[in-house]
Amino acid sequence: MFDFVRSHNRLLQVLLGLLIVPSFAIFGVQSYTRMNGDEAAAVAEVDGRDVTRVEWDNQQRESVERIRMQRPGVDPKTLDSPQSKRQTLDAIVGGRGVVAAGAPPTQTRPPPRGAPRGGPPGGPRGPPPTTT
Repeated sequence: MFDFVRSHNRLLQVLLGLLIVPSFAIFGVQSYTRMNGDEAAAVAEVDGRDVTRVEWDNQQRESVERIRMQRPGVDPKTLDSPQSKRQTLDAIVGGRGVVAAGAPPTQTRPPPRGAPRGGPPGGPRGPPPTTT
């Protein structure tokens, strides 16, 4: 048996190649396309626009880097927790929701009680005309 393998080395290489190449073409390419399809899959939708896994991962990476720059002694396990990832996704969805609603991205405080309301004197059209 070993003499056959030794004497017909090229024949066995071709036979093994014929077994390996089609199996990789069928299963390897399928798993590669499925893997890329998961990255483009939507994890949330805001106002008809999808939030993809790639966007979520990029935002998570940026927020982890920002936190590490601010607090170098923070535990890396807390930054990679499901709660941290959920907060990042909530921030993305919230930001897009604000943009979709047409509100300004910063919150403004209402004027204090008793303070005069803003606006031009005389209402939105301005002061009444004077007759001379």
